[in-house]
Amino acid sequence: MGLTACHGACYATPCRAVPCYTHCAQVGLSLDYDVFLISRVVEYRTEGRSDAESVLLGLAKTGRIITAAGLIMAIAFFGLLLSDQSSMNQLSFFLVVSVLVGRGSAQPTATKTCATSYGRTCSSCS
Repeated sequence: MGLTACHGACYATPCRAVPCYTHCAQVGLSLDYDVFLISRVVEYRTEGRSDAESVLLGLAKTGRIITAAGLIMAIAFFGLLLSDQSSMNQLSFFLVVSVLVGRGSAQPTATKTCATSYGRTCSSCS
């Protein structure tokens, strides 16, 4: 049972399957971007740099790539808004908003939180 099963029932009300599919897609995208970012931070850390400097350099080096990838994904998901199925429109809206919010402010905040939650201070990260 996929999104097409909601086609007839989703014209007046939100489809109940859309949040589940959106959450699954966002977890996958977030993990992909986080692995890319954290691997760069670990690379700088193994070079002997401090934790705060590693996080800052990792964000500086991967920030443009992650933001560009997020914008490309948002544009691709925006194409689903042209669909005739309202469930696809709902899915597109949620994915576009979550990708833009996630890549804009949540990614740097999550990295700083991750670095500090393991007992390391990251006072120069802002």
